[in-house]
Amino acid sequence: MFRRRLMRQTGIFLLGSLAFPYISQIYPPLDLDLILVFFGLIFFGALILAIVLERRARNHQEIELMKRVYNGFIPLPWILAATLFVNGRLDSQKNVVYYPTVVVGRFNMKGIVKGSRRLVVRSWREGQRVERLAVDMDDFDRFHEGDAIVVGVGPGALAIPWYYGCTGADPGRLINMRACGWPALGAGYRDSCRFCRNGNGPVPLDRRHALSIRMFLRADWERRRETTLRFLPAPSP
Repeated sequence: MFRRRLMRQTGIFLLGSLAFPYISQIYPPLDLDLILVFFGLIFFGALILAIVLERRARNHQEIELMKRVYNGFIPLPWILAATLFVNGRLDSQKNVVYYPTVVVGRFNMKGIVKGSRRLVVRSWREGQRVERLAVDMDDFDRFHEGDAIVVGVGPGALAIPWYYGCTGADPGRLINMRACGWPALGAGYRDSCRFCRNGNGPVPLDRRHALSIRMFLRADWERRRETTLRFLPAPSP
């Protein structure tokens, strides 16, 4: 009876353990690698405890205390996955902050179903040298060492900073966004827009080297900043 219940509980734990890495990629926290290491310790600790429980039950030894400890491990993968999902899902796009940085490395670990891709960039946080961003295949193939990019970071509804997205930023072509205040671009940039105007006149923008449409959806910065950035439609051919 106990062994059957143990197998059922272990199955629930393993299912959550398989789901956690995929759910964590939906709204990946900046410290995702550390979270995965922490989760790995939980995973192997729970498996070892399950093996010890099974052997002690077979030998008719005392297992009541260990059973209670093991029962506490069962919902942990689901709790962690739900925490990361809610942290990003309930966070407003208005809270996203954008940081200019430079790619200093890349890491790609191929998996049977889904691999792990990281862009290593210079960190904007005090006390850290680099950030390891969990990017998709398109961004991983698009950016290489030395590329200047802009990274969007959400503070998180549960105060866990998460990676919102990144886009290319060619310093020779972009306006000085720090002078305009972050984020400098908003929802006014659409497919039909190729130029923006600042104090120096029209500045060319494009999808690859300017700011990505899917990232910069905010326009309310204009009423919070004295500097105004206005978008002009692309000139007709």
